[in-house]
Amino acid sequence: MPKLLQEDHAIALFGYRSTPTVEAALPLLLQSKVALVAPFSGAQSLHLPFNPYLFHLRASYQQEAAKMVESLATLQVRKVAVLYQDDSFGKDGLAGFERSLQARQLQPLAIAKYDRKDLNVSAAVAAIAAANPQAVLMACTPSACADFIKQMRRKGAPPQFLMLSNVNSDEFFKSLGEEGRGIGVMQVMPYPRDVGAATVREFQRVLKAMPSPPPASYAVLEGFVAAKLLTEGLRRAGPNPSRQKLVAALEAMHDTDLGGVTVNYSATSHDGSRFVELVVVGKNGLILR
Repeated sequence: MPKLLQEDHAIALFGYRSTPTVEAALPLLLQSKVALVAPFSGAQSLHLPFNPYLFHLRASYQQEAAKMVESLATLQVRKVAVLYQDDSFGKDGLAGFERSLQARQLQPLAIAKYDRKDLNVSAAVAAIAAANPQAVLMACTPSACADFIKQMRRKGAPPQFLMLSNVNSDEFFKSLGEEGRGIGVMQVMPYPRDVGAATVREFQRVLKAMPSPPPASYAVLEGFVAAKLLTEGLRRAGPNPSRQKLVAALEAMHDTDLGGVTVNYSATSHDGSRFVELVVVGKNGLILR
């Protein structure tokens, strides 16, 4: 990153993945006054305190958690447990779950964690299975989420499993196979095959034109929309964009429709999109909405 900023004189950074990676970059953004656009993380630590050079695209994990709990409340599900990874990402999800549950006068029957160093969820499985919840809210990495679900099913435990959007990948759904049927996953992008959205139609056209296209997944669509966001910011920055001009151009994007995903920036808020929905995985990993 120092090479990009100091030697290559990059006018923007783009699409950094994972909460710790982005957290490590924050001081350099302030030092170099360069925008980091569309990090692939919804962690609250990246939203607060406000960083004037960090521009989010996706909704936060806290917003996902609120929507998850709202969906359970609609179904009158009250017996809930929580699984989280014992790190900044997992604790962020836990805080969102607890805040949203408390707002509805609910307390988790059990809260279990696992260590990100070994991803061993056996103790968490035992604790949550013993509580016999109707649903489990999960802030975990894909492999740990998959292992937890498989172990719970082997115990004959039938709760509804609900996960944050970080697990989104074809590999995750394939790793579960039929054991993934019925799980719920939060999404921060439109359905990648919903051609009713202009950006999805464009996305599908681009994939069809590629000799070896990536899968039409939520994660790939998010990268596509993120590229549209950065491109629009550069277009608005003018023919000779600079770091300062790009930041100003992005902050002037008020209620900007990228084709079904609306972003809203200002000089005091870089939260971007608030789009969140819950989808259910059906047979053979197909998404049911």
